Amino acid sequence: MKNPVTFCIALHNHQPVGNFGHVFDDAFRKSYAPFLDVLHNHPTVRVSLHTSGPLLDWMEEHQPGYLKRLKSFVDAGRVEILGGGYYEPILTIIPRRDAAMQIETMAAFVKRRFGRRPRGIWLTERIWEPGLPELLAENGVEYTLLDESHFRASGVEPDAMIGHYVAEKLGRAVHIFPIRKDLRYAIPFAEPEKTVEILKKLGEASPGTCVTYGDDGEKFGLWPNTYDWVYERRWLEKFFDELAKNSDWLTTATLSEAFDRVPATGRSYLPATSYHEMTQWALPTEAGVALEKLGEDLKKRGEWEQSERFIRGGFWDNFLVKYDEANRLHKRMLRVSEKIARCPEVSAHTTLAMTALMKGQCNCAYWHGLFGGLYLNYLRDAVTRHLAQAESYADLMLHGGASSARVEVADFDLDGRHDVILESPWYRAVVNPADGGTLADLVLVRQNFDITNVMTRRREIYHERVRQASTATSDGVVSAHDMIVAKETGLEEYLRYDRHTRVAFRDRAFAEIPTLDQTLSDIPESVGRLADLRYDFSVGPDSDSPRARLVASTEISADGVAAPIRIEKEFRVAADTPEFVVSYRWTNTGATAVRFVWAAEMNFTLLAADASDRWVTVNGLRHSPRESFDATTSLVALHDGWQDFTMSVDLDSKATLRQYPIETVSQSEAGFERTYQGTCLVVYLTVAIEPGRAATASFTFTVLTGAKD
Repeated sequence: MKNPVTFCIALHNHQPVGNFGHVFDDAFRKSYAPFLDVLHNHPTVRVSLHTSGPLLDWMEEHQPGYLKRLKSFVDAGRVEILGGGYYEPILTIIPRRDAAMQIETMAAFVKRRFGRRPRGIWLTERIWEPGLPELLAENGVEYTLLDESHFRASGVEPDAMIGHYVAEKLGRAVHIFPIRKDLRYAIPFAEPEKTVEILKKLGEASPGTCVTYGDDGEKFGLWPNTYDWVYERRWLEKFFDELAKNSDWLTTATLSEAFDRVPATGRSYLPATSYHEMTQWALPTEAGVALEKLGEDLKKRGEWEQSERFIRGGFWDNFLVKYDEANRLHKRMLRVSEKIARCPEVSAHTTLAMTALMKGQCNCAYWHGLFGGLYLNYLRDAVTRHLAQAESYADLMLHGGASSARVEVADFDLDGRHDVILESPWYRAVVNPADGGTLADLVLVRQNFDITNVMTRRREIYHERVRQASTATSDGVVSAHDMIVAKETGLEEYLRYDRHTRVAFRDRAFAEIPTLDQTLSDIPESVGRLADLRYDFSVGPDSDSPRARLVASTEISADGVAAPIRIEKEFRVAADTPEFVVSYRWTNTGATAVRFVWAAEMNFTLLAADASDRWVTVNGLRHSPRESFDATTSLVALHDGWQDFTMSVDLDSKATLRQYPIETVSQSEAGFERTYQGTCLVVYLTVAIEPGRAATASFTFTVLTGAKD
């Protein structure tokens, strides 16, 4: 072949903030280290490599020799290091100032460790919006990579997925290398000759062009069965050998070399999108199911290939509608970022705050599909923990470090309705008057821990396939997208779904206490509508004991009579005590007596339900957070020896307490899995009120350290 094909191989290595150390270690041994071993023995092969900040931090501490060895590849011109947002944020969902900080932090690290600033970046989850060229160009980025689906969405034909395109916004330009879908599906799942065949055909059609493959480095050893296939059965060696064997017409190059060598293919204006699977995952479940069925029908009719370019789901931001938990996490991140931006001067605390904020922007805990970790409680906890830490640094700078308590009215979750934010040296609480007068978040400040960080049980697109799943693993190597494997049997019994978001102090009214099975199935209220009641509210003074006062009127249907009830709820923190008080007052404003069972649901997490240092104490007995039981009590305590605290919940009178675990079924690269999300505590209290009279109840939360046992 007269004009050779330039083949660009780009790999993205990433482990999220908060992932377990053994996962980092396993990924290093099975994927990152052996890849360099094979590359070392093939001196003609060049690759572009992106390693995310959390992984770089881990390598600096645990595997500094790997980074030293990687630099030798860079110095030899065999590896190009790609930049990006250091802690792997989705650049389009964080403030512009933070995006610039993330990009610069990565660029500075690469310069320090490898001797040169990166020219191109790996774009997290390939989340693209039309305004990105301006942001990227302003921060010194010359090029990035996007999937074939991005280009097909703007009408580019499959044969034109070559070279690199110019994308611009308001005259600021960045170049984009299209990642070919056929190569992503072939590497490393098909025999090496398949890839060479694809490249040869492209070279014959477009002599002298470059062709790009870009994908996760974990596909080379960490994905199920791939270590045996890629290394034990020598797929990667054979692949590199095959490239060398065809060196008369095929040459590998880093993206920077291809960028300098191959002229731009043309201009392209791409819509807001990502890879196809991401657009499906971002849809509401019913819409996602419909899109999946449409795709299956088109494939059966042989019409998918010509129709695919016109079929897209949602875009990433829809996850913030699909999951309230993701939205609250995102809005807390924005709030913390704004607090830091308001800090009066740059100091050591500012640097600490910004680093913690950047860690809290790691994308994985904000979404869910096959890879996103929203359902993994330890990833959500890691992000919320860093955000809480960053907020504490910001509060120290903004409020002078004095012990104080504050109240603020703001639309915290940006749903168009006001929330009340209460802050003290011990707690940060978000009260949502419009959603049942609930406590949406309760952060324990001194532990940097959101104890209400519990995932709601929702129906997911893939739940229809859980019953088909087998606990056996395949002997062959297949893409994680095609696996239907369960990590344990009986997962279908955990496919229960909630009517409302899991928060604290969501109230309900019943004629009698429901059975445990009825509670697990989230049966509707039988005599009232308290769960989603909308409250009016006022706030107390921003002083030593700020509070939120909520008021609403409703009806309780008892003995065939609808009795009007006035409900008052109050949430209160204090500057000088580790107490958080929630109180109720029900007033019978009707002419007849009323009697009902009031239920207050509280959802808390201790993260590791089976750990020996986590338990719930009721009537002097220790219970696992995963245990289900009923008890009569006025005091319950949640113990966390790992974080060294006990949170007691003291009710002012005895009531029936029900505990049960919140567990979800989600999917990952390794198959379907059950995850403990939290522990639900429901207090049932019989309320009987004569006309014109009132009944009351109150809870006092106290968090104390020194809980190790």
